[in-house]
Amino acid sequence: MSGHNFGRIVKVVKELKELNKDPQIADKLQEIEDVETKKIEFLETICEEFTPLQKKIFDDTLSEPWLENFQQGKTQFHLRPIMISGLVEG
Repeated sequence: MSGHNFGRIVKVVKELKELNKDPQIADKLQEIEDVETKKIEFLETICEEFTPLQKKIFDDTLSEPWLENFQQGKTQFHLRPIMISGLVEG
C-alpha cells in the first residue's frame, strides 16, 4: 500500500449498503464498490510512497481552513482538500 487514503468512497458505499433495503439499489451500490475497489488497486500499484515533504504538504493542505478562507475572500471558491491533495491530483 502506498500510504494514501483512497478508500473513502468504498467505506461510504459499504455504509449505504448496510442501510439500504432495496435490491435494485443494492446492485448499483455493489457496482460502485467494485469499480472503486479496482480503481484503488490500480492507484496503489502506480503511486509511490509520500516523501517527507509530500507528506507535510498533504497534511498541511488537509488541515487548512478552506471554508473559512473562502468566507474571508482569500479564495475565489470553496476549495476542498480532496480536490488539491495527493499524488493523484499532482
